[in-house]
Amino acid sequence: MSAVVGGRNVARVMKKYALAVAAAAVLALPASSGAASDCGHVKSGQASYNVERVHPDVTCAMARYVAGRYLRGGTAPSPWMCFRVHRPAPTQFAVQCAVGRRTMLRAYYIPVVESSLAARRDCGLTQRIAGVGFQVMIVRGSAPCASTKRMVYRYLREGRVAAPWSCHHTGLRSYFVACERGAAVKVHVYAPG
Repeated sequence: MSAVVGGRNVARVMKKYALAVAAAAVLALPASSGAASDCGHVKSGQASYNVERVHPDVTCAMARYVAGRYLRGGTAPSPWMCFRVHRPAPTQFAVQCAVGRRTMLRAYYIPVVESSLAARRDCGLTQRIAGVGFQVMIVRGSAPCASTKRMVYRYLREGRVAAPWSCHHTGLRSYFVACERGAAVKVHVYAPG
């Protein structure tokens, strides 16, 4: 039975203190002498994390497994200890995992903006309306650029589109018109400048 001092369980406080000391010790250790190697990425919800093997004794499969289990469930398999580490950029977080006092792997957050840029398809400018061409980007799915630009041009000129397309003005976002064809295709329209 543990003692209660000042309304707090001493054993619980000591355990938290020991974990904090262990985390500080692991994070203060330099990486191993070998070069880090990229092991691909793992997903946790909507977020994607790039996994990097820091120590040569860890296989990439094990690194992805440990990082994925910690990111999805908040626990690491024994004897691993993992910690969330705040990175310099406010939106990027990483996970660092160790066995004993030796750092074995790191997982870096991949912002959604960067990962979604690879899926974008630039269709170029629409026909000019009052001397201005509008940039058309397919941001999800696949559609022919020529017919997509015609659809956007018609929406900008007449304010309507044929089914199955639907378009709307977005307000104060970086793109001012968004069009969708069901859930499969999404298009953003950007004003010049």
